[in-house]
Amino acid sequence: MRKNDAFDEREKDIEGGRYTDSGIIAHHEYTQLIRKMTDKIDLRESLNILNSEATTPEEVFQSQTLRPVLKLQNELYLSLFTNYAARQNADFNSLSEGKKNIFIEQSLQKDSVLKNIFIGMTIGMFTLQELEVYHSDSKVFNKRIITMLIERLKSQIT
Repeated sequence: MRKNDAFDEREKDIEGGRYTDSGIIAHHEYTQLIRKMTDKIDLRESLNILNSEATTPEEVFQSQTLRPVLKLQNELYLSLFTNYAARQNADFNSLSEGKKNIFIEQSLQKDSVLKNIFIGMTIGMFTLQELEVYHSDSKVFNKRIITMLIERLKSQIT
């Protein structure tokens, strides 16, 4: 059997199911496996933030979804930003606290690629229902995400 023939056979197997190192998983087995995986909400710590009657739907979403996701993803945000800061400003660690704060604010407000990466990391942890809420006013929620991330990074990096 030639290498290409073996590749063609494997490709046919892949089309019939999901290919893993241990072999083919039938579609129904794959679906059951996915259902058994932990729900994204189960990964988050409950913050028990009380809402009053005057609390807006945006504030409820912020306290019930955004804050827990930001807390869950905290290590990733810190690592990503630390790496970004080192690439952008070689002497970032030697900057004063005030200059670090300014760098953090300006980076997340003006660098659209960085901003979109952080927003994407956050949205990626939403459920479908949360994504629908997010889509209802994404501009407002993006601003809230970035504002909270700036404060979170400033409090941990400086």
